[in-house]
Amino acid sequence: MGAGFTKDHENEKIGALFQAIRREKFQLAIDLISKGAGVNCINYFGNTPLIETCRSNRASNKRGNTVESERERFVRFLISNDCDITKYDIYGWTALMYAEKNGYDNIADILEKKDKGTRSGGTETWLRPDILSSEIFPPQYSVYRKDRSDGYGGVLIAVKISSSAKNYPYKVTRNHYI
Repeated sequence: MGAGFTKDHENEKIGALFQAIRREKFQLAIDLISKGAGVNCINYFGNTPLIETCRSNRASNKRGNTVESERERFVRFLISNDCDITKYDIYGWTALMYAEKNGYDNIADILEKKDKGTRSGGTETWLRPDILSSEIFPPQYSVYRKDRSDGYGGVLIAVKISSSAKNYPYKVTRNHYI
């Protein structure tokens, strides 16, 4: 029998890619993507490599500048390989939102220049009415949400304040849930 790639082998590559990103081994992540791990693959949280890179907290001070420079270089590599910067994870967060939350200002600037759109994310939520949008989203976002009347979730759209967005009244019928 000839050697070939199996689904398990693909999953191992994807797992190795996300592990390299979490451990801030960005050159290894570049090598894995260059060898076939997808630039837009997702892990079990719905994170792409770009989201995972922006989601992780800042490195320690002793190696911080080097790691942050490598993180920025890796983001540029992902973008140059056509990663989808508009994807959002299972929580409705985009890479740009995570970059802003975690203080990756240079990366946020790179993503904003690349996107030039409304920079929004939207998803079904499990939020309750007593949880404020400001507890979840960075202050740069206007959050439009409709919580379910039973208190178990709803839907939302988060739009960067610098984008043009308006809240239009919408009549809710039994077939429309916005």
